[in-house]
Amino acid sequence: MAPGLDVDLRVHGDTTQMPGSVGVSAYRIAQAALTNTLLHAGPADVSVDLTVSPSLVTLDINDTGTGLDAGHVEGHGLRGIRERMDLRGGDVDIRNRAGGGVQIFCRFPVRSP
Repeated sequence: MAPGLDVDLRVHGDTTQMPGSVGVSAYRIAQAALTNTLLHAGPADVSVDLTVSPSLVTLDINDTGTGLDAGHVEGHGLRGIRERMDLRGGDVDIRNRAGGGVQIFCRFPVRSP
């Protein structure tokens, strides 16, 4: 197996309607999540689903790795994801998936201009 990750990316909706600041935050969060998976999850596959609607953008990242252990202390990556979501006025759920791995689910509210 070659180093790296197998990533399944799915995009739903019109990304041209997504505010640039939300797009940058979503990109950076996905980048942090993929880095965490590569560094900490062991052999894993990852799915990334981005859904854009007029009032909400969601980012759902799931890996099949080892998951967060019970004594897990958040490092810079997960803390940074939470901080980005706070800055955007959104929320994030980070949890172990049933059957293994981690899910990071972000909700970005889209404000009308």
